[in-house]
Amino acid sequence: MSLKAQRRMAAEILKCGENRVYFDPYLIDEISMAITREDVRNLVKEGIIEEFIWDHFGWKKAKLLYYGRLKFPDLKLSKTDTRNNIQKGIYSGWDDPRTWSLQSLKKRGIKPEALRETLLDLGMSTTGINFSVNWLYAKNKDIIDDISNRYFFVENPISILIEDVPFSEQIAEPLFLPTEPEKGKRKIKVISKNERLDLHISHYYSCHHG
Repeated sequence: MSLKAQRRMAAEILKCGENRVYFDPYLIDEISMAITREDVRNLVKEGIIEEFIWDHFGWKKAKLLYYGRLKFPDLKLSKTDTRNNIQKGIYSGWDDPRTWSLQSLKKRGIKPEALRETLLDLGMSTTGINFSVNWLYAKNKDIIDDISNRYFFVENPISILIEDVPFSEQIAEPLFLPTEPEKGKRKIKVISKNERLDLHISHYYSCHHG
């Protein structure tokens, strides 16, 4: 990773030679994201301010350990964009699933312990970590699988007509939770008219299995 531009800007700000600019190896990811003089200036200020405080109070300078950022390459996370979309009515509020706020995760059924365990499993790293939402989904599934009722829906349904149906009414009774029959069943009523049944199936299924 080339940091020539950042080194040059830091040298200009500190008024020293480029060979006297030291980059903390634990902050390489953060330094690489500094693309303007103001970005580099802010990083320089942070180090100077910390040293000033330690010297002022006569504190022994601590050895700091820095960790990489948690990155979300598959998600667009922006509080400003989210706020604007809420004000425009595009999002229903901070609990809209598209915001990826904690409120939205709660509304979608993501358990707090799933988020906590996912982050703990990732651990801390001196380099950046690309976070995959599939890790969170998998952890949440492990937590709720044994307590969640089973439901289904047909995505992008298409209608097909079945003729010569041998019944006028049929009731299916699938279990709410197959592993716990005591939780009961739900009833799904199917009615045919004149021995004809209008059935809705998945468009995907019809294309791949028809």
